[in-house]
Amino acid sequence: MRAPFKTIKVSNVILLLALSEEIRALEESIRETLKEAAGSVDWDVFRNQLGEFSERSAQTVRSLRNIRTISDADAEETHQFFFSTLPQVSRKIKSILNNNGQKKYIPAFQALGDNIRRSGCAVSNANNPENLLVLPENIAHIIKLARLRNRAFSERRNYFVIDALRHPFEIRYLRERIQPFYLMAITTDDSHRKSRLHELNYRNDEIQSLDYKKYASEASDGRKFTGYSKFVSLDIQACLALADVLR
Repeated sequence: MRAPFKTIKVSNVILLLALSEEIRALEESIRETLKEAAGSVDWDVFRNQLGEFSERSAQTVRSLRNIRTISDADAEETHQFFFSTLPQVSRKIKSILNNNGQKKYIPAFQALGDNIRRSGCAVSNANNPENLLVLPENIAHIIKLARLRNRAFSERRNYFVIDALRHPFEIRYLRERIQPFYLMAITTDDSHRKSRLHELNYRNDEIQSLDYKKYASEASDGRKFTGYSKFVSLDIQACLALADVLR
C-alpha cells in the first residue's frame, strides 16, 4: 500500500508564524500593507475569528523550535494543529481578506512572507540577515515533526510535497537538509497565465503588481527590486533555474 504525501503549504507556514504574533500587531501590519483598501476588510471579524489561534500558534512555533526534545504527546498535538487546524484557519483568513470580491489575501501574505525573510518576524520589516532562512528552517522542522509522529505510530514511509517554494535560497537550504529532494516546476506561457488571471477577475494593474512581487529579476512592467529588498523577495525565474523537473 502506497503511503500518501503530506502537503506543507508555505502560505500556512507564513500564517503559523504570523498568528504567533500579537493579533493587534498582525492586524496593524496587514492594514499598513493594504493601505487604502483596508476599509474592505472587517477587522472585528478578523480579531474575533483569528485571535483564539494566536497562543496555540505561538506554542506550535515553540515546539518546532525545540523539535529535538519534543515529547510524543506534544508532537501529536503540534502535528494535529499544523496539518488539520491551520488549513481551516487559512480558509477563514482568506475569506476575510477577499470579502466582497476583494483580492487582498495574496498581497497581504506576500508582505508577511517578505517580513519574515527580512526580519524573522511577520510584523516587522527591519533588516536582520540572520533570520533570512526562518521559513525553510520551520519547513524542515515540520518535516522532522511529521517523521517523529509517524515513527510513534510505526509509520515508516514519509513523503512530503512543499507547495510552493518561490525563493532560491529556501530551495538551496532545503535541498541540503532533506534527502531525497526533487524540485518540480510547472510553467505556462505568459499569455495563457494572464488569460487565466483575467478569468479570475484580475485587472491588468493587479497582474502587474503580482508580477512585480513574484519576478524580482524581471517584472513585466520594467520595475526591479534593488538592494536588500531584492535579496529577500520572491524570484520565480531563479527558482526555475534550480528545478530538477521542468514541465
